Amino acid sequence: ESEERFRVMADGLPHIVWVHGPAGELQTINQTYRETFGVPEGWPESGDRWRVLVHPEDEHAYAAAFEAAVRERRDFHAENRVKDARGRWRWLENWGRPRFSASGEYLGHVGLSADITERKQTEEALAASRAERDLFASLVQASDQPVATAYPGGRLGLVNPAFERLTGYTIEELRGIDWAQAMTPPEWREAEARALEELERTGRPVRYEKEYVRKDGSRVPIEVLVHAAVDGNGERFYYGFITDIAERRRAERALRESEQRFRTFMDNSPAAAWIVDGQGVFRYASATYYRMFGAGDGPLEGRS
Repeated sequence: ESEERFRVMADGLPHIVWVHGPAGELQTINQTYRETFGVPEGWPESGDRWRVLVHPEDEHAYAAAFEAAVRERRDFHAENRVKDARGRWRWLENWGRPRFSASGEYLGHVGLSADITERKQTEEALAASRAERDLFASLVQASDQPVATAYPGGRLGLVNPAFERLTGYTIEELRGIDWAQAMTPPEWREAEARALEELERTGRPVRYEKEYVRKDGSRVPIEVLVHAAVDGNGERFYYGFITDIAERRRAERALRESEQRFRTFMDNSPAAAWIVDGQGVFRYASATYYRMFGAGDGPLEGRS
């Protein structure tokens, strides 16, 4: 009657229940064991069956846990991969207790195993995701591209060292700064607000130019590519990639000045000068050219 009660109880459990003898031979298994692994050939005289089922990479640790439990007369706990009846590797979490006779003779183990395959897969996926996130974070930290996260209320979140170098502030100082007011000059705030309104309306990243006021009071022209996202607390925030365009501005200014010098020189030259492209369309005509030949119905630029 006791044996029957044990079997009824064991067969009703969602976990795997097993009892084996001192040589590893299975003596009792429940219905979940049968469904998971099938009925061992030669049951119940199946020998050291667990060695056939346990993944080769886990066999040594699993055997060591068993042996330590017997030697120290204590419970054991182990996780390992086991091949099921379909030939698939599944993760089990095992709890076992060695049995001894009144004279101290080892009689085997009684144990319980839970299928934790789904949990392991989730853990592995999280570990892979965490590794990718850590790699990305390290790349952002090491990058010369300034990157920052900011919240609509003006609070800055995460920033990388390149952003600190660009603004002249440390990360601790930046967290106490309102980026929309302290770092953005008044003449740029309306244009930035329009850009962010477009981002909220369309959901698409926006790119725009503005200036930052650095810690020392100087200004630096920048181009910002801003995305919107939601953090783990459900709060909406922006993350932006900032480009220092001071050098580009200097190059543009130098180009304009060079072009202006060219035009001044050519317009005051006694010789008529003009430039046409490969399709014969005027791209430039000097003032002397206009004085000598006229312009007809307006500027020549863009006309054949």
